[in-house]
Amino acid sequence: ETDIPGAVAMYALSLANTSPAGYLDWNNSYGEDRNKCICFHCSNYPKSFFGMQPSIGCLDVLGNTLGHDHCFGTLKGQVQAGKFTFANVETDDYHGTVNMYTGEGEFLNEPVKTVGSPAVCRIDNLQILLEHLCKNGFHHHIAMSRGNSADILKEVFGNYFGWNVYRHQ
Repeated sequence: ETDIPGAVAMYALSLANTSPAGYLDWNNSYGEDRNKCICFHCSNYPKSFFGMQPSIGCLDVLGNTLGHDHCFGTLKGQVQAGKFTFANVETDDYHGTVNMYTGEGEFLNEPVKTVGSPAVCRIDNLQILLEHLCKNGFHHHIAMSRGNSADILKEVFGNYFGWNVYRHQ
């Protein structure tokens, strides 16, 4: 499986924010606050996502299934607090369109007792965003980059590329 639209979102974020992008999964809720969640992936984030020197080790979840000697190279450490922009691109082959969503949030320095490289995120009106993703067929991956550039992405991809862009507020 390839994720060319994900690579497009990561590249666009990297250019708009002049900081490297990471690729994460929308994952678990965090505590009682409906605007907080934990994002994960295979911890293939840029070093700039961390506030300290991350360690490198085995991808714990896959290592338990595939063997730890087959899953080495994962960065480990919690993502550092700061502002971020998120974006995702999907193609709709049936309707011949390209759809995108983007918005802004904040990485938080809130503790998480888990493996890998968790990112505790706060996004205003998160439940509305998640409902939009589900109703419009977006997958669970999300590109994120430090900085605020959602308005720029909406302008470029909506006005100049003619894509359907949802700007989350």
